[in-house]
Amino acid sequence: MYIDMLLISAILTGIFYSGFPSEFEKIVSTKLRFGQFKLPKPFSCPLCMTWWCCLIYIICINEFTLFNVFACLMFALSTGVINSVYGLIFSTLENFVAWLNERINGV
Repeated sequence: MYIDMLLISAILTGIFYSGFPSEFEKIVSTKLRFGQFKLPKPFSCPLCMTWWCCLIYIICINEFTLFNVFACLMFALSTGVINSVYGLIFSTLENFVAWLNERINGV
């Protein structure tokens, strides 16, 4: 169950790291002419989204205890760390590709 909540946290943070919610807001604002459209609060930050998804998950699997609510809170708070790990991974891959490009092209 805790690995599932960690995966929920990682997937939701990845969605927010990719920039999908901000692009969705931009598309809705420009194409549908809603003015400055903003997603409601639970859908606009990875911390809130992880909290609610993990909470709904433990309710659905009938594991709603105080300790599991605390675990939901801890996984929601871990989204900042996961976001930093994503940044580290992608910057490392970017540097590797640049290094590989230099070696192949001889620049």
